[in-house]
Amino acid sequence: MQASYSHTVSTLQQNQSSTKVINAQLEQAMKAQLEEAWESVEALKQDKERLTKEFKSMVESLNEELHTAQKEAAVLRAQNAELQEDKAKSQREYQKLLQSLETREDRHCEDEPPVAHTSSKSQMQISGWLGALAAHIVFL
Repeated sequence: MQASYSHTVSTLQQNQSSTKVINAQLEQAMKAQLEEAWESVEALKQDKERLTKEFKSMVESLNEELHTAQKEAAVLRAQNAELQEDKAKSQREYQKLLQSLETREDRHCEDEPPVAHTSSKSQMQISGWLGALAAHIVFL
């Protein structure tokens, strides 16, 4: 019985040693996985900080561009308003000049003698030239 008891004790001691070795290996594997996980968490935190900074920088840049675009739009609206005013002023001046021209034409027509009189005067000049030309031809 003692041999059986010694064998059992020996087996238990071997099992206990094997268990300690296995537990030590498991503990090392778990520590390694925990370190890898922690490194991944740290890397993710750094990525988050980097991406947050980049995002804030992009938002600031876009806000600056928006502000600049708003200023440019305000300037363009002001220029457009000035151009519209200039256009309206030019159109009013054009209308005044057109009315002035029409008024002058009306006055000029009133001041001119009737067309028949002017036509006969021109006919008399032409007749005079033709007469002089005919006399010159006869003389030759």
